[in-house]
Amino acid sequence: MKALAVMLLLAPCALGDEAADRKAIESIVAALNEHKQPAMDLLTPQAKQGGEASRLSELQRLLSLPNRPWSETTVPRLVIRSIQFVTPDVATVDAEITQYGTFQSWSVPVVLIMRKDADWRIAAIRIFGF
Repeated sequence: MKALAVMLLLAPCALGDEAADRKAIESIVAALNEHKQPAMDLLTPQAKQGGEASRLSELQRLLSLPNRPWSETTVPRLVIRSIQFVTPDVATVDAEITQYGTFQSWSVPVVLIMRKDADWRIAAIRIFGF
């Protein structure tokens, strides 16, 4: 009974951390969309050494596609569909790059594996269908 009481008391603390972690992960995706920060800064040190830089370049290329030939086409955006925590310091982010227009629309599924050391960073990127 005491264990249950302790768990109930600690549950809001865990939810508070998860909410802050979600916000931090969302800010990483926002940084990718806004192109205001060097994208390599968003990778973990291991990802920089392991070949994720080429996948990050491809992700940036897809997010930078011009909205031509149709002026009413939106700019491509990386949109989060869900964030799932595997452990307190590892999360999977199911997302997709989307672009909408009157005559043309497309989306590309993307999975980001996020890892938290001091801050959340991208550990792996998988782009499907392109």
